Amino acid sequence: MVKVSLIQKFPALGYKNFRYFIAGQGVSLIGTWMQRIAQQWVIYKMTGSAVSLGMIGVFQYTPMLIFSLFAGSLIERFPKKKFLIFMQILQTIQALILTILIWQNLAKPWHIMLMAGLLGFINAFDMPARQSFFMDLVGKDAIHSAIGLNSTIVNIGKILGPAIGGYFLSEFGETICFLFNTLSFLAVIYGLIKIEGFEEKRVTKEINVLKDSYEGLLYVIKNKKILGVLSALFVVSTIAMNNEVIIPVFAKKVLGLNSKGFSFMYSALGLGSLIGALKNASRKKAILDLKIIYFAGGIIGLGLFALSFINIYYLVLLVLFIMGYATVIFMNFCNTTVQLNSSEEYRVRAISVYTLIFTGTTPLGNFLVGHITEIFGVRVSLMIAGLLTIGLLLIFKRVYKNIK
Repeated sequence: MVKVSLIQKFPALGYKNFRYFIAGQGVSLIGTWMQRIAQQWVIYKMTGSAVSLGMIGVFQYTPMLIFSLFAGSLIERFPKKKFLIFMQILQTIQALILTILIWQNLAKPWHIMLMAGLLGFINAFDMPARQSFFMDLVGKDAIHSAIGLNSTIVNIGKILGPAIGGYFLSEFGETICFLFNTLSFLAVIYGLIKIEGFEEKRVTKEINVLKDSYEGLLYVIKNKKILGVLSALFVVSTIAMNNEVIIPVFAKKVLGLNSKGFSFMYSALGLGSLIGALKNASRKKAILDLKIIYFAGGIIGLGLFALSFINIYYLVLLVLFIMGYATVIFMNFCNTTVQLNSSEEYRVRAISVYTLIFTGTTPLGNFLVGHITEIFGVRVSLMIAGLLTIGLLLIFKRVYKNIK
């Protein structure tokens, strides 16, 4: 039984179905981050190339760029619970294939990239379904708390996953990280099966994916507040959120770290994000202020710029901690603002556009940052990313300064 005081602090925990959902996600996300850190380490060990790290992102996020916009139209027409269970089964299969390839020493860079592409295709549909599911579970009054608590367990995963993954990498090898992720999806499936007694909202009209997607995109463009949010999101997700390309190179080339030291850099990001997520989840009401979104994005850019000058490991961890805090505040405010400023008719499609911007632009960022890092070095790459992030956010902040 969840204590009343805890529910008062985190309103979304008052909903039993949400507790089932978040508990399953919590286990799975530790596995996800164990696999991600092992995957980045393996591919960099195989190739020694920042471009290869960037190409993992290109393969994983390009399907999201192609399919995310159309996902909302399809998600609206299926029972979301069953749809999400099906997505988890597909992710289990993807993780199992990777586990077998690594275990049998059959994995080549192209295998990992192909599996990253498969995961990206699944996530193009899973992410908007999952994000829009929060409203079905808790309603508008607790949506900001649900998003904050979801970010909390995401960032617990970011802390524990890399820390556990770094230990297992050094002591037992890569296979165990991929195997744990495979098994972790069973917790999500169980949590989803336990959810019951809520109304499934479905659109029953004939499917016209192109027309529905166009209408959803037009709705977002006409809503100036959502457009202001997505403009900031485009800058940060494309330019600033390329940690999986930059951090392995920075750890190895600048700081000379092994897999454990490298994993703690991710954990520092995750710890900052966890504290930010708890702060957001405990707010009494949602705050929909574009100024906070642009300020938090600017802190991320400033952190990237600062890292380009730092050689001291513990100072790097501090900067990453601050960046993690700013990132989760930025993302939570973006997500909440889009959901609460969308009508019920267009909410899932608006979240699909959000997913498209958030993850679909990452291939471009990974590709560019990977090549800049390869040619000019990681310090120059960090400096350029930081300055571009700050500069573009200042421009958009001026454009949308009168939007309330």
